[in-house]
Amino acid sequence: MRTIKIYSGMTEEYEIIRTDAPNQVIEEQLKRYYDGEPYELLTNSGYAVEIVGSQYDFDDGLPDIDKEFDLYGYID
Repeated sequence: MRTIKIYSGMTEEYEIIRTDAPNQVIEEQLKRYYDGEPYELLTNSGYAVEIVGSQYDFDDGLPDIDKEFDLYGYID
C-alpha cells in the first residue's frame, strides 16, 4: 500500500489515501473524479482504498507521502 496525496491545484485542499492501485489506474480515476463516488473505479477494479484524511486532519504534519497527483491536471 502506498500513501497518495491528491491536491487541487494551488488551493490548499487535498486528500490523502492509502491504496495498492497503480499510477495509471489512479490517473484514470482522477479523470472521472466528479462522476459518482470519488474512488469507485479503484474499488470496483479490486484495489483497496483507505482515506487517511484531508487538509483539516494534520495539525502535527503530514504522513510520509509516496506519490502526489494534482486533480486539476486530469479534469476537463
